[in-house]
Amino acid sequence: MPKEMPVQPKIEVLPPSADLASRSKAAIIPSEDWSPTNPQTVVRILVDTASVAASGGGAIGAGQAYMMDNRLDNGSGSEATLELLTVAHPRDYIGFYIDAVNPNLGDQLAIMGFAITSGDVFGGSAGHPVQKSYNYWVGQIINASNSTYRISCSLTTNGINQQQFFFSWDPYLYVR
Repeated sequence: MPKEMPVQPKIEVLPPSADLASRSKAAIIPSEDWSPTNPQTVVRILVDTASVAASGGGAIGAGQAYMMDNRLDNGSGSEATLELLTVAHPRDYIGFYIDAVNPNLGDQLAIMGFAITSGDVFGGSAGHPVQKSYNYWVGQIINASNSTYRISCSLTTNGINQQQFFFSWDPYLYVR
């Protein structure tokens, strides 16, 4: 029986580089394989559908929706509030997901659109968020500036007498 020779794996560590394009060619670096389906910045929105339905929709308040992102290391703040302050970088893809706090109710949530109320991080239509599915939209940061934006959403309640409510609020987006 031949003796097996141990194989030493060779791991090559790429040096830090400002030129991400040259480092991103290797598929083994999934964290840098950014795209609209794999955004660097992810914003999760959880909605208390019972509270939104009880209030009749419109401009919602504290305790009706909770926003969180994956950019705490960038300086994001006000996590789990309506007034999330997301800090992103120029050229970042930013994905927005919406879901119910209590999925057992069977209510349906959808993002209807985004409106910039101040600033212009999306560079007009160039990076403005677009719909990928009823509960997922993605945009791209174009300008290094600050913005307030309005998220408009819909809620369709589950049950025999389904009702539809439209609601919105205005979080912040900072680009550094």
